Amino acid sequence: ARAGAAKRRATAGPLAVRGAAAVAGGYTFIKMARYCLMFWLPFFLSKYCGFSPPAAASVATAFDVGGAAGNLAAGVLCDRLYGGRMMLASLHLSFATAAGFLAWAVLCAASVEGSPPVLLHVAAITFIGYCIAGP
Repeated sequence: ARAGAAKRRATAGPLAVRGAAAVAGGYTFIKMARYCLMFWLPFFLSKYCGFSPPAAASVATAFDVGGAAGNLAAGVLCDRLYGGRMMLASLHLSFATAAGFLAWAVLCAASVEGSPPVLLHVAAITFIGYCIAGP
């Protein structure tokens, strides 16, 4: 009976580890959100926020810059502030991402009426990239 249980665990692979399926699923959705934003962001900025296509592409680069910084900082913060508990750090970064999207939505709605405040868009997009790349 023990040999059968050990063989089933071995054939299940990495997903047999407790919590691995949930982390893998969450990571899949985070990657999907990152790639959707990375490819869709220049179009959104030019179509709905009033940026010219070259300016939209330049502003969208802030997402990747924020993501690179967030990826590095998340590891340091996880070790120093959270004692290595990445799931707790990811929870806080997820809430911060939601708050960043909400703030950026308000900014986008406000920029429809006038010229887009470029630095505010860059700050919001960088913050979202920072938070979404951490987990």
